[in-house]
Amino acid sequence: MKNQQTDSDFWMQWVLANATSFCVGLLYFPFIFPFNFFTSLVPGLAQWLILRKQISRLSRWWILTNVVGIIIYGFMGGKLAFNSGSFSNFCYYYTHSSNMCAVFSYSISGFFGGFITGVQQWFFLKRYVSLSYLQTSWILANTLGWTLGGFIGSITLFKTLFTVYFVIGLLAYGFLFGMLNGAITGVFLIKIIKHNNRSIT
Repeated sequence: MKNQQTDSDFWMQWVLANATSFCVGLLYFPFIFPFNFFTSLVPGLAQWLILRKQISRLSRWWILTNVVGIIIYGFMGGKLAFNSGSFSNFCYYYTHSSNMCAVFSYSISGFFGGFITGVQQWFFLKRYVSLSYLQTSWILANTLGWTLGGFIGSITLFKTLFTVYFVIGLLAYGFLFGMLNGAITGVFLIKIIKHNNRSIT
């Protein structure tokens, strides 16, 4: 790995890259292939462009690591939020709000999407660190980031801006989703970079 940036500079770039790219990547997530496939490449591309400055020879296959997670996130969240079923009935019984049920639906789907993405990305990062706690932490960081992103982003979309301008709400949704994910995973990326730098010096 290269050491060309301070921790704060790298973290800020990582957060902004995730925020802006997920803003675009989630813009078409409610729609069917090929829209959700090609837009889900945007976060992976943005992440790869940032990471390759710090991680030498990082595979371009990283660009695909968000695709499955975003598609599962959109499909599963939509199924839970907008289709009648045991979850919808159970949620509405306790919340009496279809909007809050949608928020919880995308939080749950964020958990699974983040976990899958974290596992995929770890296959590219594991060569750079041998510490087991960092291996586990990366997957957990993605899972937490996607879950919180789904929760906070959905509140913005379904409780506020959704009722004003749908497109603005959707863009804010993606931005908040990516910002939270980037903020959490960026902390662990810095730890991985520092560990690798110590191990090769």
